[in-house]
Amino acid sequence: MANGPWPDDEVDTGSVRDPGDAAGPNELDRWEDAAADTPAGSRGVSLAIAGVSVTFHVLLAWLLVGGIYVFLTIYALVKAIGSAPDEPNATVVVLGIVGLVTGLLLLFAASVSLLGRAANPKKRRR
Repeated sequence: MANGPWPDDEVDTGSVRDPGDAAGPNELDRWEDAAADTPAGSRGVSLAIAGVSVTFHVLLAWLLVGGIYVFLTIYALVKAIGSAPDEPNATVVVLGIVGLVTGLLLLFAASVSLLGRAANPKKRRR
């Protein structure tokens, strides 16, 4: 009786004599050598980048709220001192917020870039 597209002599019947032979000798030992296969320091660098990323994204909302408040306060003071009769310019406010968001994202990208340099060390001549 054929079980699927495989010949009868290769069908696994599920009977295992020794539990150590179930996965084969190479399958059981491969996890012990996993630490030797990974480059030194890559786990620490990846955890540092993940920590910076999570911290930045958690604080991003509060940084934006505080930054927008400070920007609008300074803009209101400048408008009050300089040209009081003029109404606030919406373009200046929008560009200020866009500049703030862009600056925070560039700060984040620079910090991840600096941390990522350790993951890709310079090649040495042999």
